[in-house]
Amino acid sequence: DSGCVGSSISAAYGDTVYWIRRLTGSSILLSIPFSGSYTAMTASMTATYTLLDANARSVLLAGPLGLYRVALPGNPSAQPPLLIAISSSTAAAAVEDANGVYWIQADGTLNSCTLSECASGHPKTLASNLGLVWNLFQDDSFLYWTSNTAGQSLVLRLAK
Repeated sequence: DSGCVGSSISAAYGDTVYWIRRLTGSSILLSIPFSGSYTAMTASMTATYTLLDANARSVLLAGPLGLYRVALPGNPSAQPPLLIAISSSTAAAAVEDANGVYWIQADGTLNSCTLSECASGHPKTLASNLGLVWNLFQDDSFLYWTSNTAGQSLVLRLAK
């Protein structure tokens, strides 16, 4: 691929892998089923995005103004990522379930919102001062994250 200058971390959900291909001056979110050819999920994006999560509903990205969402399934004529949460601190990790989106910002704040709350700009702060966070995971009842607080690596959880 001429002009390719790198790619972000990939994520997988079901039988599909997602990644961002960075080109000179732009990037594009791509997906590829394990047994198929790749598909562009977004139009060319001129800002820099980082892939955070792929799930049954969407792909979540950190971008220049906050947290972005690309609904599944993607297609070549798809619109750019939808900004769902404005933040002065970059999203470091995110997950989504049937109830909404959960994310941890680089400043150590854990937030959540339903898609309608996100659209109206009203996320909820669930916890703060989480330290340096690496990952965010979930099951039906809890959110889990890995954190480095006061030099100790911890796995923490919070009820949804």
